[in-house]
Amino acid sequence: MAVAHRVDRVFFAKPALAPAEDHSSESDPAKDAEAYAMALREIGPCGYGAVARCLGWGATRAGQAEAVLRLAGRIVYDRTGRGRLVEE
Repeated sequence: MAVAHRVDRVFFAKPALAPAEDHSSESDPAKDAEAYAMALREIGPCGYGAVARCLGWGATRAGQAEAVLRLAGRIVYDRTGRGRLVEE
């Protein structure tokens, strides 16, 4: 019989995607948008919640970064609502 073990740490394949401390009041929208784009490029089509979890951000910060990219035309959505990065 298999026994489940509690996972206390999440290990990321890419050090660049390791969670950063969320200092939302100190965030720069342009830098956040680029970090969001990089994470989206790595993990593939998804919503801002998955990117927030990957980057260690709150949903508000990730949503704001997603909005910057969406307004710039850098994200498109499929019929399931998952966003993917538009490569220029």
